[in-house]
Amino acid sequence: MKKQYGLYGEYNHTVDPKNRVTLPSAIRNELDIEEDLIISAGFDKCLSIYPDEIWIDLLENAGTYGPGTETRKLRRFLSARASRVSLDSQGRVVIPERLLDWAGIDKQVTVVGNYNTVELWHPQKWEDYQAEVDIESAAEKIFDSSV
Repeated sequence: MKKQYGLYGEYNHTVDPKNRVTLPSAIRNELDIEEDLIISAGFDKCLSIYPDEIWIDLLENAGTYGPGTETRKLRRFLSARASRVSLDSQGRVVIPERLLDWAGIDKQVTVVGNYNTVELWHPQKWEDYQAEVDIESAAEKIFDSSV
């Protein structure tokens, strides 16, 4: 049976000189400390950390939309930037330098729980993103105007 994740919340943390980020305990408690995680470039110029089974589902589900060029582009983009990481005993993950550079993250990071993934954002990009989101419009599109 597939594990259900409850990765929620917004937290401000630092990136230490060894490129480690401590995941908040509320998020760590939902993850299996023995399980490898996958970190990759995410959407909206953030980084995404996936439990292994969620990562596999993402790549497999991309294929359900057909074997076309866009599926290959998405899989290549995500897979080429992916790295396997694990939580250390203090709940930290090491973020590859190339991913930090890609997302523009340096000393400060906003950690966001997003249901079954964890996102790492440059704090200003996160603020800018939130300012642009029209939640009512998004809800209407998702729930077919029933909200």
